[in-house]
Amino acid sequence: MISWFIRNKYLTCSLILFVLAIILISSEFTEVKSNPEIFGPEKSTISLGEIEQFSIQEVTFVFHNYLKNPVEILEVQGTCSCEIIDVDKKLLEPGVSTNISVRWSVLSRRGNQQMPIFVTWRQKDETSLNRMVVFVEAKVLADLDFKPNMLVFKKGENSSQTIDFYYRSGNTHILETKTSHDSMKSEWMNEPSSIKVTFDPKKWIGSGARVELIITTSNSKEPVIRIPLVVRE
Repeated sequence: MISWFIRNKYLTCSLILFVLAIILISSEFTEVKSNPEIFGPEKSTISLGEIEQFSIQEVTFVFHNYLKNPVEILEVQGTCSCEIIDVDKKLLEPGVSTNISVRWSVLSRRGNQQMPIFVTWRQKDETSLNRMVVFVEAKVLADLDFKPNMLVFKKGENSSQTIDFYYRSGNTHILETKTSHDSMKSEWMNEPSSIKVTFDPKKWIGSGARVELIITTSNSKEPVIRIPLVVRE
């Protein structure tokens, strides 16, 4: 056996290098797995399930610093309806965690919603900035819901389309419907609960403003619902 290795010295060297490579790769993967060098959230998305329209939700993200260097959180930015309440710690030594708390005002949103929160950070004493995004998501339940949430008409083609309405409670009623352009006519249909919109292309000369189906309701929190009406080529 020894004489075989001597006679095939090139193959023997290749086998030795191959074995060493496997050992090095295995040790590297083991080290990364047991000591992940990252800074990030415990959960990148927090799902709230079903929530009520116009409710206010408070959520806390937990961020961990598994890097070997300290991390400095420079900015946490939400959207216009997502307010940053508190950042527990902005300078995190290795192995330290922090809480970022946000308050989400749901307002008149409905259906599946996802709100982003942007976190800008850097390793201490470094100039390069890093940015990551986490999300709060939920299904927003409205007293009055509808499908579809937009109607699309073809330019030059006379046609009608309907929007169906669904009442989750008896607290909201439709009082009046109208459109914002003369080429569109709305008509309330009781069976089923729907609004038919008819497009007259002869009256369409284009519009610089957004064209909408405007619905007046009995809900003081959402007295008007606006649904886009689009005309395309």
